[in-house]
Amino acid sequence: MRTRRAKAVVSIPDGGTLLLGGLLQREEATVERSIPLLSKIPIIGDLFKHKSFTQGDTELVILLTPKIVTGTAHGPGFVHPAEQELRDMSRLDD
Repeated sequence: MRTRRAKAVVSIPDGGTLLLGGLLQREEATVERSIPLLSKIPIIGDLFKHKSFTQGDTELVILLTPKIVTGTAHGPGFVHPAEQELRDMSRLDD
């Protein structure tokens, strides 16, 4: 099992989508199969061998769509610090 982690600090509006990261991995493998002893005979030994090549690509894209939930944990008037920061930033844009 492989674990990959990403960490970022961003500011996006509620419900906006963020492309957090993309990873591309390519794996290549070569497998050689042969008949013991016969494959070691000079000149004709290659007739008793088989090589196979495989290649695989894996791509991982992380999309994040946050939904800010307010007032549920600390009562109806509570404003989470992250939400307050977003409100302050949106005032700067006006």
